[in-house]
Amino acid sequence: MNKDELLNKLKLADEEIYLSYGPQEKIDIVIAGGSSLLIRGLLSRQTADIDVINFYNEIEHIFNMYDINSRILTFGDSLAENYEDRLEELDIETKAVNYKMLSLEDLVIMKLHSFRGKDYEDITSKAVVDKLNWNKLNEIIESGEADVSFNERHYKEFLDRYERYKKDCGKQ
Repeated sequence: MNKDELLNKLKLADEEIYLSYGPQEKIDIVIAGGSSLLIRGLLSRQTADIDVINFYNEIEHIFNMYDINSRILTFGDSLAENYEDRLEELDIETKAVNYKMLSLEDLVIMKLHSFRGKDYEDITSKAVVDKLNWNKLNEIIESGEADVSFNERHYKEFLDRYERYKKDCGKQ
């Protein structure tokens, strides 16, 4: 799906949640993965689904109707500590959901932890490299907030990938 289709699905899911559960306090849903890059205009390829961090199991069936993948928590060990402090609001009108996005820096950390081929391609694109706040990214990593691995070996591999990333992006 492209950016317009993606935003439309988020709005439709919001409307369905509102119709199903009525007026109540809005819930926070965090958009991650390629979807957040697409929304920012930093991804040229389309995405098959919308990855979100969702702590509300009762709405998962609604998300499934709109290609919204809330199983991203299986990658929970890839999210830097305090990522919540760096979330960015998605500026769309909604009734039931506050959509937020991972910061670009937290998204890069997540993708470096997972280190799948398409993820690495996404974060080494010129658009991402130019938009990334390298000082903030370094600060998060040097503070230890990106050390969310289950063991020391996994974190060392992450740090090695980060060094390769900086080199590949001409930042070393």
